[in-house]
Amino acid sequence: MTTSTNNPAGQYAAVNGINLYYEMHGTGRPLIMLHGGFGTFEMFTALAPTLAQNHQVIGVDLYGHGRTALTDRPIRFEHMADDIAGLIGHLGLETADLLGYRLVVPWLCRPPFAIQHGSTHSW
Repeated sequence: MTTSTNNPAGQYAAVNGINLYYEMHGTGRPLIMLHGGFGTFEMFTALAPTLAQNHQVIGVDLYGHGRTALTDRPIRFEHMADDIAGLIGHLGLETADLLGYRLVVPWLCRPPFAIQHGSTHSW
């Protein structure tokens, strides 16, 4: 990504027994970007710089994808959703917007998550 960033190099958050890779770019309202299956945050290379002009873009590599290692934990969508909740807590965020693919977003539409304005469209 070629924008100015808060953290030009990614970091790892210890959540739910894994080290979840994430990057932060820009400032403003937090926007967590969730990639699709077999992808990484780099799927958003073309979109993230524009969003980072008005948001604090938080890009993750979900469990077993990209720079987040696969461990002996099973790959389950609800675990990945819990990892995102753990990242939100790790970063001390009260709220965050989500943008992503169907891989994990539907699992975030369950308690204890509060979706204020959600849409789970299939395109």
